[in-house]
Amino acid sequence: MKRLLRLVFVNLRAGWLLAALCSAALHLPRLAAAGPAETAGKDWGRVAVEKNAQGLMEAVLENSKIRVRYALYTPYKGPQEIVIREFLIKSLNKNLAKSKIGIDAAAWRGILKEAVVVRDDAERKTIRMVWQSLNEKPQPEEEVSIFPDSAFIEIRYISFNVNSVDLSGGGSTYVVHGADQWVRGYVPYPKHYYNRAEGHIENIVEADAADGGPLNYHGNFILGICDEPSGTGWGRVMPVKAGAVIKLLVSGYEIFPWYRQKHQEFSAYIFAVTGGKAEVESMGRELADRLNQEAAPSPAGDALNHPRG
Repeated sequence: MKRLLRLVFVNLRAGWLLAALCSAALHLPRLAAAGPAETAGKDWGRVAVEKNAQGLMEAVLENSKIRVRYALYTPYKGPQEIVIREFLIKSLNKNLAKSKIGIDAAAWRGILKEAVVVRDDAERKTIRMVWQSLNEKPQPEEEVSIFPDSAFIEIRYISFNVNSVDLSGGGSTYVVHGADQWVRGYVPYPKHYYNRAEGHIENIVEADAADGGPLNYHGNFILGICDEPSGTGWGRVMPVKAGAVIKLLVSGYEIFPWYRQKHQEFSAYIFAVTGGKAEVESMGRELADRLNQEAAPSPAGDALNHPRG
């Protein structure tokens, strides 16, 4: 009789335990239930804040196609700065940012004061960076994102000083969407390729069209540099409304966002190509349309966002 009672008790306890487990499973948080799949989904790349040999912060964003590193640039004269020193096309082991300076540089900007990963999931990986300001302007701040299996990064310019400088090792052939219809050719620095902010300066007699004229593709500029023999190169897509002045540098561009205007946040893409000028333009158009989808709707009749094919 005692043995029978013991068996009944054991079975009852097992039944209670099973019922408790089933109940707990039904009430598990959704995130916990999906944990392994979400973890696997994040493994498409890498985002990290690292320190170099000098103990200065650097930032790395990487996926299956590109690796981008914000690292130290030390000029012959002047202050050090953290800029894109590596924009690697992994399949070719080609660094598009191998130059005297690099990509996404700027005047009056020093080393990083802060760098933190703010997003790391299946859709994107993002680092927020704050630089030392070397003048009285606000501290430059950006959020830079990379995406799965894509050859581009997105830069959200939250705060900035006077300019943005891209100098590359990706070639020397300029590619500007709409250039064949523009009022001037590829004029060398310090002349102005585009300037809507002022007239009667250098080669500008009257300020250029506020909406960018034929350079405007769906509200955006598409600028690039490529190497004709190999087809490797890079490009930048940014809103016309932000890009007030554009100058051509050797293997790059200098852009003055919101020049002589109140600075506003804006986003831009920087991308890599292996298909030469045609791919700079085609990929630029795709990213311009993507940028428009992510941007807030503009007021009706905004001339700076008038679409041109």
